[in-house]
Amino acid sequence: MFHSQNHAVVHKESATGQEIVAENTANAPLELKVYGASEQKQSTQGKNLLDPHRLLPSNAAITIAINDNVITVTSTWYASIVVNVEKNSDYTIQCGITGSANTVPLRVTDVGDTTRLAALTGSVQTATFNTAELEQVKVWLYSGNGTEQTAVFTDLQLEAGTVATTYEPFTP
Repeated sequence: MFHSQNHAVVHKESATGQEIVAENTANAPLELKVYGASEQKQSTQGKNLLDPHRLLPSNAAITIAINDNVITVTSTWYASIVVNVEKNSDYTIQCGITGSANTVPLRVTDVGDTTRLAALTGSVQTATFNTAELEQVKVWLYSGNGTEQTAVFTDLQLEAGTVATTYEPFTP
């Protein structure tokens, strides 16, 4: 497209959430107009990497209730979520667990569920693991073990590092 006054090439770009670089290839005066809100909101990913609202049910009939820091799963099997992680990094998962019929109500595995990285029970409520070559892990919240049961997971948190810190709600 040519500008009618000085015949310079007009280049139009659109971008969201990234740096915009305008190149002046016509060696003419460069006019840059940026449209949008005068104040741009910015947010920072919190330390808790597990978004409970992304939990998916198993094929079994299931109810997932999320109330602040409490997740209640009623099912004959489980709910699960895939979380992005960094390769060869240490992570800690923690939560309080009550009411599950399954002997290991929380597991962290590779996405294909072939390698168990961590397991939590009613008495073991914190575990640390290394991701090795994994870029995603799967967190499994088990309630029933073939029969419908209810499990309650309180202060569920997955965070980078080897030390379990005070619970913080998920922040996208």
